[in-house]
Amino acid sequence: MKSPFKDRANYEYAMRKLGDAVGDVLCGTNVRRATAYISPTLTIKATAQRRQDGRDKSATTLVTVGAPNCLERRFIRVCQKAGMAFPLRGIIWKHWPKKK
Repeated sequence: MKSPFKDRANYEYAMRKLGDAVGDVLCGTNVRRATAYISPTLTIKATAQRRQDGRDKSATTLVTVGAPNCLERRFIRVCQKAGMAFPLRGIIWKHWPKKK
């Protein structure tokens, strides 16, 4: 597989964002997915496999590096129309659904 990173500085920035995303999922309350937008064609996501509770002794997190999905591409288009520059500084969170 070809590396999606063009240079060393972009690689280091992406790995820092990856660590932040994983930390948000593991330590944040009610955070299911944390997405970092590195470029319009590259996103980094950390996703919790299941909801955490007090009985957990371990946590499983799925990390995805690659092209954005459909909803993320729509968000990127909106950001570009608004004039935001990439990489985006913040990490976008998706929360667990609320119980009924």
